[in-house]
Amino acid sequence: MKRLYFKSGEVVIREGEYSTDAYFIESGEVSILKGKEEVATLKQNATFGEIGCLEHKPRTATVVALTPLTLRVLKEEDAIKLR
Repeated sequence: MKRLYFKSGEVVIREGEYSTDAYFIESGEVSILKGKEEVATLKQNATFGEIGCLEHKPRTATVVALTPLTLRVLKEEDAIKLR
């Protein structure tokens, strides 16, 4: 899986956008926002984006890096191979 790097404050995904990627947090922490309200924080070893990857639905939340962040990205075509 490909690695992606984000600085603190960078947006990883935006609510309402379409994407078929899922993410695994290798290091760092993210904030999950619905509108402007923080609904969760996720840390190392957590995953997000699975619904968009599997169901082709728009993102249900915005994800913002709270710290320097390293992610592993699972592309839709790779997820299909795992089925």
